[in-house]
Amino acid sequence: MFDLKKVQPYAPSGRELVGKVGVGLSVGVIVAILMFIILSFVSSIFMKATGINAETSIYSNPLLSFVCLFIGFLSSFIGNFLQVLAYNLFYSKKYYNIGKVFGLLLLTNAIILGLVGPIYFLFSTQLMILFIILAFHVLLSIFISMNVVEFSLSPNYANSSLVGNTFWFGLVMLMYAIFWKANSGGLSESSITLSITLPPILWYTLIPLGLGLWEKIYLKFYEMGSNPFYIDSEVEQEVSIEDDEINIDLD
Repeated sequence: MFDLKKVQPYAPSGRELVGKVGVGLSVGVIVAILMFIILSFVSSIFMKATGINAETSIYSNPLLSFVCLFIGFLSSFIGNFLQVLAYNLFYSKKYYNIGKVFGLLLLTNAIILGLVGPIYFLFSTQLMILFIILAFHVLLSIFISMNVVEFSLSPNYANSSLVGNTFWFGLVMLMYAIFWKANSGGLSESSITLSITLPPILWYTLIPLGLGLWEKIYLKFYEMGSNPFYIDSEVEQEVSIEDDEINIDLD
C-alpha cells in the first residue's frame, strides 16, 4: 500500500541553499557579461535614441526593438538553462531529467517570446518603456521557467512551488520598481548598461533564494502535520478510493 509519509516536500539544506544562490549569482554574472558584450556592439543605437528625447524617444529604428527582444530572449533562455544544468550537476537527486527540462525550457521561452515580441515593436519609439518591457520579459521568463521545472520534477508540490515563486516574483518586481525610480532622472550610457545588466544578476540570485526559503518553511509545516498544498497523484487517488471502499465493506 502507498505510504504518504514517503512523499514529503523537498527542502534544500542550508549548504544546498547557499550553493543554489551561488549558482544563481554565477549565472547572473555570465548573462550580464553577455549583455554587456551585446550592448558594446549596439550602444550607438541606444545613444542616438536617448540623444533625441530621454522620456519618450521619437527616434524610430527597427533594430532598437529587435535588439531588446534578442537581449531578453538570450538572457532568459541561456540563463535558465545554465541554472538548471548546474542544478543537474550538483543536485542530481531532484534535478535529474535534463533532456526533458531542456525541451520544456525551450518551448516555454519560445511561447513567451511570441507573446512579448509584439509589445517590443509596439513601443519601439519609447526607449524607457522598452527597458521596462525588457526587464519584465526576463523576470517573467525566470518565474515561469522555474515553475515549469518544479512542476515537471515535483508535481505533487506544484502548488507549493507556485506560491513561493509568486511571492518572490512580486518582491523582486517591487525591488526593480524602486531601482528604476531611483535611476529614472535621466538616461546615459552607464545607466542604460546598469539597467540591463544588473537585474539578471539580482533575479537569478534572489528567486532561487526565495523559493529555497519557502521550501524550508513549508517543510516545517509538514513536520507539524500540515500539508495544504499537496496534490495527490492518480495512483494515490486510486489507492484512496480503494481504501474507502474497503472501509465501507468492513462497516
